[in-house]
Amino acid sequence: MTRNWSLSVLCIVAVALLAGCATPPKPIPTTYYQNPQPMKLTIDCPREPQLVQRGGGGLGLIGGLVEMGVGAGRKSEMQKRMEGVKGDAVTELVRQKMTEKIEPYFEVSEVSKNLTTEVKITQWGWFVPITELGIKTGSYQFTLNGMVNVYDLAKNRQQVGYVVATTQQPLGNDPTPQQTQEALLKAAEDFSDKAMAVILQNKPAGKKP
Repeated sequence: MTRNWSLSVLCIVAVALLAGCATPPKPIPTTYYQNPQPMKLTIDCPREPQLVQRGGGGLGLIGGLVEMGVGAGRKSEMQKRMEGVKGDAVTELVRQKMTEKIEPYFEVSEVSKNLTTEVKITQWGWFVPITELGIKTGSYQFTLNGMVNVYDLAKNRQQVGYVVATTQQPLGNDPTPQQTQEALLKAAEDFSDKAMAVILQNKPAGKKP
């Protein structure tokens, strides 16, 4: 009985520790709007698109075979239909959309000794739901995932804002290059909207980005 109780306590502690590892979203504090400062904006984005496939349960060996077989075919098809679209284009689209949101409150500058907003895009490209045997169970989606950190450089890069943002835009069952490019535009806008809605949550009333 004592042993079981001890194990239960350990499980609860482990869950609590794991839950604490997740960083909660953090909007820029209100005080930073009282004396607007220049803000540098940087975007870090993978150069090539990535194909994400997910199914139920652990994929294990079957998942490896899927990645080498069916998955490799889908990845090749994605690259063909996204030919010419590189990370530079994604970077500029996200930069434009985020700059539009930031400029009403902070001066976006290439050089700043005050605030810096760093966007790290972790994945962009196609997403397709699959079974453990690699069978597609739903339509393609264009995904754009990443995180946004805001640092105060005058305070030794103290983090004053943070959010993880993700977006999925429908592509249908047989995406064309045009549909993919249109979905990319929508994804860049939606990603920026979601991220800055949190980061600029404390913005002064009466102003809209």
